[in-house]
Amino acid sequence: MIRLSREPGTASLYFHQNAYSADGKKLVVSNPHGIATINLATREIDQVVEGRVSILVTGHKTGQIYYTKEGAIFATDLDTHATREVAKIPAQAGRGGAFAVSADETMLVGIVSDPDGKTIPRTPPPGGQGGRLEANWASGTPKMLYTIDIKTGAFRKIYTENDWTNHLQMSPRDPNLIMFCHEGPWHYNDRVWTIRTDGAGLRLMHERTMNMEIAGHEFFSGDGKTVWYDLQTPRSTVFLGSRGGTRHRTSHLVSPRAKRMVGALQRVVGWEAVRRGRGRPEQCGRTVARRADSEPAGQRPVDLPVPAGHGTGQFLPRQKQLDRYRLFQVGTPGKSCEAQLCLGAQRHVFA
Repeated sequence: MIRLSREPGTASLYFHQNAYSADGKKLVVSNPHGIATINLATREIDQVVEGRVSILVTGHKTGQIYYTKEGAIFATDLDTHATREVAKIPAQAGRGGAFAVSADETMLVGIVSDPDGKTIPRTPPPGGQGGRLEANWASGTPKMLYTIDIKTGAFRKIYTENDWTNHLQMSPRDPNLIMFCHEGPWHYNDRVWTIRTDGAGLRLMHERTMNMEIAGHEFFSGDGKTVWYDLQTPRSTVFLGSRGGTRHRTSHLVSPRAKRMVGALQRVVGWEAVRRGRGRPEQCGRTVARRADSEPAGQRPVDLPVPAGHGTGQFLPRQKQLDRYRLFQVGTPGKSCEAQLCLGAQRHVFA
């Protein structure tokens, strides 16, 4: 294990956000001063953006880092630090909400409360075990998906609903394909969805088939052809990769194309531990693949091997073939003895 960061409070991006430069040599992180990069070969740290900002994603075309600051969206070159204002956050979007950037970097997509919508509350199931997410799920706040044309600044509302819309992503290859989730207690929702930037083609990626089944932690593969997500059938009962090395099998659907990606997946991506500590074995989510665009009939269940007891960090899907690195972040300990042993009480980025 190698510690890449030197300053406490350094953090990696969320696992589905592209955090790599266009050439794959630098990793984007946040630190108490703003945005920095870490050279994965030399471990040199370069402060790219100063000040308090909200990181969005690294562009797949230019490799520039996109972020929001003071009511606008900016992009900064990771090498020269040259900065441009990409777009103003439109009045219809309020504070802007979550954003994603299209693969060709011509469009921004956002999620925000819909000012024209009507709240439609819903009642949680009795004894649903929804935890702290249940109240927000039940609120029925109207949400909207919208696009901003980077060249013209044109705003367009493309989709509205009363689910807790979240986890916004765009395909790294198809500039018109969006993925989002229905947030909340996972066992309440059919979570993972895709839609086109014109509002057409709404598609559910995984439909639950049993009580307490959960699917989530969704992200696109590097080539944009596959959507990966964790699956437990049911929650915290069927899992793979316990601390003691015991392996439990379940079946899950993987497209034929994805079967050939299993070997590459083990090199390119890790799995996030679903539960930590509490005197129980470490439980790792099942990893499932679906084709991002369409899928032929006749899919067959396949079991993907997952390393047992691999650790408790949150792993990042690597968009580049960085064979020597598997990057992750560990926060303040308390739920994980491994985090205490590695880090004391500070947050750092490791590989």
